[in-house]
Amino acid sequence: MTLGQSRGGRTPRKMPARNGSGFVRPPSDRDAGQNSLADPQARVARYTSLAMSASASGDHVQAERYHQHAEHYRKMLHKIGD
Repeated sequence: MTLGQSRGGRTPRKMPARNGSGFVRPPSDRDAGQNSLADPQARVARYTSLAMSASASGDHVQAERYHQHAEHYRKMLHKIGD
């Protein structure tokens, strides 16, 4: 068996790169860059908006995921305010 080959004779496929947490940011966040969403308040608004859009389109699982992200940043805001 040569380097780069699996036992089946095929070259293994490479998995997409992740940031370690398994979370892949929405495309609009990737395109906008970190500076536009640097503060937690902007992220709360962004994820709440994404949650409402996902819910309106019928994707309730994705909507819940976005709501959880918004809640995370709400907690950060609360912690910063203390």
